Amino acid sequence: SLVKKNSNTEINRSELPTAMMTQKDIQFAPFVLPVVKGTTVKFPNLDTERHYIYSASKSKSFELAIEVGEEDKSAVFDQVGTIHVICAIHDNMKAYIHVVDTLNYGKSDANGMIKLDGLDAGEYQAVIWHPRLKGNQKKYIQKITLDPTAHTQLTFKIPLKRERRPRKSKGNY
Repeated sequence: SLVKKNSNTEINRSELPTAMMTQKDIQFAPFVLPVVKGTTVKFPNLDTERHYIYSASKSKSFELAIEVGEEDKSAVFDQVGTIHVICAIHDNMKAYIHVVDTLNYGKSDANGMIKLDGLDAGEYQAVIWHPRLKGNQKKYIQKITLDPTAHTQLTFKIPLKRERRPRKSKGNY
């Protein structure tokens, strides 16, 4: 996300679009969902099984039992932070909702690129987040000054923790 220093711009929370974190093929999609503080996120269940999703995250805790075909279960994410979403029935179902307090944010594409257009000149902080980010989050904040007459490009190299895969059981129970 890109946060403008000394900005008094208020976000009109009533105009925020509803976001979706779909449950399909016993997975959440998307795996990472960035949203603006105050956004309502719906959790439609497109699977043939029910789900019981929850989070005990500090910035938002919730529990939702979602039946097959149910599309209207939702939660409002009104605190900045990262919410780890889990299904209590299906251990492999995990996802993240990353809540920011700016309209200047994006999610990287398959090449790790994000493009933000229409930014005003001024001082900003670029903040990077990833669920496997290695080290202290503060290491991934970069101050920049945008000049309206120039194209600005930032490059971050971020080390990631190795991906943890669920262990397969050995033997019969």
